[in-house]
Amino acid sequence: MQSPWRIYRLYAVDSRLLLRGETGRVISIGAYAGAAPSMRYNLDSGGKHGPCSSLSLLLADASEQLSASKLERALAQSTEYVIAPADLDRSTHLDVSLLLQP
Repeated sequence: MQSPWRIYRLYAVDSRLLLRGETGRVISIGAYAGAAPSMRYNLDSGGKHGPCSSLSLLLADASEQLSASKLERALAQSTEYVIAPADLDRSTHLDVSLLLQP
């Protein structure tokens, strides 16, 4: 039996929000701008969010937005992959558990 939960890693790199799934593919899901304490971001799924006082808080807020959206369909349909730098895991990131939407 396969779990309905998926683990993703959300990154903030070079003003972009990137998401890596279990298969390792990386897609761009939005952008962020500004400096602490007034950082803002927008996800490709719509809407601007913020202000956030740090990059870590921005990622936490973005993960809540992702959890509330039907992200799985967007990931399944996304054909645009990002060539990620080799040291991607050294950048600011957050692991996110998302429920697979039917």
